[in-house]
Amino acid sequence: MATTWAALVAGIIGRTRMRGVSIEYRFAAPEHPFPAAVEDSVTAYRGLLASGIFALLIPAGSHEILLDDALRVAARAAEADDAVPLEITLGVPHVFQGFTSALYEGAAALDSVATILYAQLGSTLEPCGSMTDELQS
Repeated sequence: MATTWAALVAGIIGRTRMRGVSIEYRFAAPEHPFPAAVEDSVTAYRGLLASGIFALLIPAGSHEILLDDALRVAARAAEADDAVPLEITLGVPHVFQGFTSALYEGAAALDSVATILYAQLGSTLEPCGSMTDELQS
């Protein structure tokens, strides 16, 4: 698992008690020019679908440095009839989901992923609770 995303995946695992997957993709140019990252993301997404892991969610912030990449991944998946929900949160920066202890929107994004997991998997586990409740108090 990529170190950058470890906290985000851990946050989802903590909310759901389910196994998590983090995908690394080629990003650095000129070694891996555009659209390498988009192609890697779509390939990994299709691999997850083929293995029985369903479409989940692409959460991005409106001030996200990689917002265009998130839009391209969602569009490319839709072109191939592999639609994946894209959720854009207004006014938040890159990796806002990593600031769950201080940023309501970050906790809400991970809570949204956990809710989708429970709804689609029909989990018999009880949710671990919402961090957004803690941040509101």
